[in-house]
Amino acid sequence: MALDSVASDRADAARVERAALDLLRGGSRIFDRDFGIVAANRSVDANRSRREPRFLSERLCPPGARLEYIVGYIAARGDHGTGEIDGVVTDRIAECSCNDTNEEAVS
Repeated sequence: MALDSVASDRADAARVERAALDLLRGGSRIFDRDFGIVAANRSVDANRSRREPRFLSERLCPPGARLEYIVGYIAARGDHGTGEIDGVVTDRIAECSCNDTNEEAVS
């Protein structure tokens, strides 16, 4: 297979993945195995533009942002109930780590 064909196939796959991600309702993010953001759907941007307080800012969630930091921010504002923030973060990340498909929602 020629390199041009491989590059074209990857670009096509990326477009399909992006389209599928954008079909998800609500703001969704995809994380890599190390829990860094690799992609977000358009709903994330739409929610952010409405400045709804429960949604996360672009500054907080750029590509590569770590899930631990995001969960810590959410825990600090009280969305995960009461308790020591570090403990909440540790518990939440452990829950996500135990999920083989990493489909666990953060919020």
